Amino acid sequence: VAAVVPLLGIWWQASRACRQETEEQAKQEEVAIASSKSTSLVLLVGMLCILAVPTVKMVTGLPPYLGMMMALGIFWLVTELALEEETTEGHGKSGVPAALHKVDLGSLLFFVGVLMAVSTLESAGVLERYARFMQRLTGGNAATLAALLGVSSAVVDNVPLVQASIEMFEEPMDAPLWQLVALAAGTGGSMLAVGSVAGVTLMGLEGVGFLWYTKNISPWALLGFALALGTYQLQRMAM
Repeated sequence: VAAVVPLLGIWWQASRACRQETEEQAKQEEVAIASSKSTSLVLLVGMLCILAVPTVKMVTGLPPYLGMMMALGIFWLVTELALEEETTEGHGKSGVPAALHKVDLGSLLFFVGVLMAVSTLESAGVLERYARFMQRLTGGNAATLAALLGVSSAVVDNVPLVQASIEMFEEPMDAPLWQLVALAAGTGGSMLAVGSVAGVTLMGLEGVGFLWYTKNISPWALLGFALALGTYQLQRMAM
């Protein structure tokens, strides 16, 4: 629900904008975005590699980073074989090497700094006091607390926010609070471009403006966030 509804809304919004273009421009865009069999194969393998990371962790018990490195190796091999016949560019001009050259190191260093700041706040006891304040404010209601964290993740990146939540609360691992925190932080972080790694990367690599994102994407992300929490609560009530 959190993904399907916003995607349908963005697709509908984009289709309305496309109707205003001329037929010639539309044909040019269709040609430009037409994907070959090789690119479709690369997309499929990439999605399977992403799904393989948690699968390897659950089946083998190995650390997640080993699954990520294995997935990267498989994806790299497939892209080299799939694009070898199509590309006329030299080695490193396409595929994984080209993607690695475009990695936004500034964003990575930013998130490392934020995580270090979270550890500092936890050591100083600030997170513990903030957790008690939030529990008093929400009356201990897990749904309200998770919704507040989800809205906060739109301003503060969801990665350090979840890290801070782990340090703030002492509920058991199978408590509903953790499911709600993961759901709320993961979907709420997309309500603003600065709330997630994907949004920051989109702004850096594609040149998307903050105001454009807020106007065109944020309303749909907010709708998906609200529907996701509502659907979760309905499931809990049905069970």
